Amino acid sequence: NCNSDKMYFFELAVTTSCNLKCTYCFADASPSKGAFSSKEIGKLFIDRIAEYVLESRIYDPIIIEFTGGEPLLNFSLIRYVVEYAKDTYGDLLNLEYCLQTNLTLLTSDMIRFFRENQVGVGVSLDGFKIIQDSQRPFINGDGSYDKVSDSLIKLNQEYPENSGGIITVISN
Repeated sequence: NCNSDKMYFFELAVTTSCNLKCTYCFADASPSKGAFSSKEIGKLFIDRIAEYVLESRIYDPIIIEFTGGEPLLNFSLIRYVVEYAKDTYGDLLNLEYCLQTNLTLLTSDMIRFFRENQVGVGVSLDGFKIIQDSQRPFINGDGSYDKVSDSLIKLNQEYPENSGGIITVISN
């Protein structure tokens, strides 16, 4: 069982950028603006978790969540971090991974990687087309529902055992 004085959940903000311009978001929407974490930060992040695990003698799973902005804008870092942890620490670290995405950038290559590494993919989706398109438009104003819907179907077909859920923002 988890001991309440120990931490088991860590977040790595892989970017503050996003490709949507949600009406309620405080982030600076732009795929090119904002910060992108580097491989050096990802390596340091895993190394510090390893130090913590060794010092604390944690045997329970450590959950790492990749966050953003839109984390898939920096998918190369997500891949690097997962592979670095596996290649460097192997079974020494009992790591589980998850992320929350708007799904608009999802590819089959990403899904394959997530499936092979059991990364839980959570989806940010506000509801029916009229709601999603008005609350979560692309930066150019186009609605995102159709792209998210297609990606969600693809995700479910290619990664049916995905453990991620859906986050919805409730508004008027």
